[in-house]
Amino acid sequence: LRRPLVDDNVLTDLSHALTEAGELSHARTAALAIRLFTGNKVKALGEIAVRQAQAGDRQACADTEDLARRAAADASDAGGSFIFQGRTLLAAARALCGAPDGGRSAFADVTAEASQQARAAEALAAVATAQVRAGLLADAERTIAALPADDPRWEAAATLVAALAERGDVIGARQALSYVWDNAICYPRAVRALAGAVAHADPVSAERLAQDLPRASVCGYVLAEVATAALAAGHREEAVRIATGIQDPGWQARALVDLARAPAPDEALPGPRVLDAI
Repeated sequence: LRRPLVDDNVLTDLSHALTEAGELSHARTAALAIRLFTGNKVKALGEIAVRQAQAGDRQACADTEDLARRAAADASDAGGSFIFQGRTLLAAARALCGAPDGGRSAFADVTAEASQQARAAEALAAVATAQVRAGLLADAERTIAALPADDPRWEAAATLVAALAERGDVIGARQALSYVWDNAICYPRAVRALAGAVAHADPVSAERLAQDLPRASVCGYVLAEVATAALAAGHREEAVRIATGIQDPGWQARALVDLARAPAPDEALPGPRVLDAI
C-alpha cells in the first residue's frame, strides 16, 4: 500500500491555517480531505461554519454544517471530544446565521450530551464558550454559573468577560469576572478586558483594577491596555500618565509605542521618550 503524501495531521493544520487566514473555501476543502481523524474533521468544519456565519455567508455556512453533521454521523466514536466540540461550534454557527431559536435548540442538545461526557465540566465549558461566540451571553452566563468552581469554568468565564467588555457592559463583565479565580492563568486576561472597557469612561478606576494584580509584568500587561483604551476615548493626558508610570519596562515601551501610533500625536508624547523606553 502507498502512504498518502499528506496525512491527517497536516490536513488538520492546513485547514486551521487557512481558516485563520480567512480562506474558508480552501479550508473546507482541506478539512473534507481528512480521512481517519473524524473528530478533527468535524471540529475544523464547525470552526469554518462559525467563520462563514460571522461573514454573513449563510448558504456556505448551511452547506458546511450539513457536511459536518454527516461526518459526525458516520464516525465510529460519536462521543469523541473533538466531535463534541464540533457540535458546539455548529450550534453557534446556527445562531449566528440568524436563527437564534434554532441555535438554542442545538445548544440544548449539546448541553444534554455534555452532561453525559466523562469530563462533563470541560464539555459544559465548551458549550459556554460556543454560546459566547454565538452572542448568547445570558445563556453562557447561566451555563458557567452551573459549573464547578475550577479550571474549565474559569476559562469560559474569562471569555465571557471579554465579550461583555467589548459590548461595553461593564456591570455584566464584573459579574462574569467573579466566576474566575484570581490566581487562575486566565484572570489577568479577564481583568485586562474589563479594565479596557472601564477606561473609556474612568481611566483612574481602570488603573486601580490593574494595580490590584500582584506582579509588575501582569500589572503592566493590563495598564498597557488601559492606556490605549483611555487614549481612544479622548483621555490623552491620563493615557500618557498611565503609560509612563508602568513599572515593567517591556510593557511600558509597548504602551508608549501604541500611544505614539495614535492618529493625532502631539507634544505630550515626544518621539525621543518612546525611543528611550524601547
